[in-house]
Amino acid sequence: MEITGISKIHIYDIQLRQQYGESVGKIRPTYIKRIAEDLVKKFPDKFTNDFAHNKKTVDELADVYTVKMRNRIAGYVTRYVKKSAK
Repeated sequence: MEITGISKIHIYDIQLRQQYGESVGKIRPTYIKRIAEDLVKKFPDKFTNDFAHNKKTVDELADVYTVKMRNRIAGYVTRYVKKSAK
């Protein structure tokens, strides 16, 4: 099997992390991160670390056309708020 763009060592490292229950992390598109960070910077008092609340807030504040995109933005907002609270 030929692997392009990523080394075999990196894939082996990811597999080991998954095997032992370590978090590998999720890759999100830049536009999701940019929208989420802009919303949090413009309306910092409207977001909490509760995903359901953030879903409703994103729906009110942003023109998001799909439920999947709204959920991804709300998920990143939740993670961003939790990370900034530390």
